[in-house]
Amino acid sequence: MARPRRGVGIPAKDRLEDAFWHMLAEKPFTDMTISALSNRAGVNHNTFYYYYESLDDMAQKLLVKNLIPELPERVLDAFTGGQLDPEQIFGDEDILLRFRHLSLMAGPHGTAWMVDALKRAVMELWFDSFGIQQSDLDIQQEMILTFIISGLLAVVGKYGREAVPSQFGFIMESGLGQGILASFSQISESTNAGKRGLSA
Repeated sequence: MARPRRGVGIPAKDRLEDAFWHMLAEKPFTDMTISALSNRAGVNHNTFYYYYESLDDMAQKLLVKNLIPELPERVLDAFTGGQLDPEQIFGDEDILLRFRHLSLMAGPHGTAWMVDALKRAVMELWFDSFGIQQSDLDIQQEMILTFIISGLLAVVGKYGREAVPSQFGFIMESGLGQGILASFSQISESTNAGKRGLSA
């Protein structure tokens, strides 16, 4: 298939991605069609197939593209500094945009596989930040971490699209937030894989 021509203005792939996020904000992913998405993006539906095999393929690629690998480190730095400033964590417009995109996938218009894929990806990011190897976890530790990540994603899915960063700050400053970091730190230390220690 020939590469889509680039016109003046926004490239076709960017228009498709923008249309995807707007449509996901408006309707369930399961109600989206390639034809409707292409129409919204102002491209021929064959252009869609140049970039993606299917809507599922597009969603998987956009999930990976919008992950925020720097987020755990920003949160950890904010906590170890003794004061959590949500603007320090989310102040970057690109990070905030990716956060809002992921909140759409975790929200009511996303699918179960999107939430599961997000959960796995977020856990891996946090594991890397704490030096945790999943294979070293016992069942109780896995249950604790799954509970934490699932809860955080539920909050992000319900409130992330509309919330401003400061509205999330109170969670991490609360006893719950301190407990989350303490749990990660304790599990990291107990698996002897911790690269950095945190005191909650």
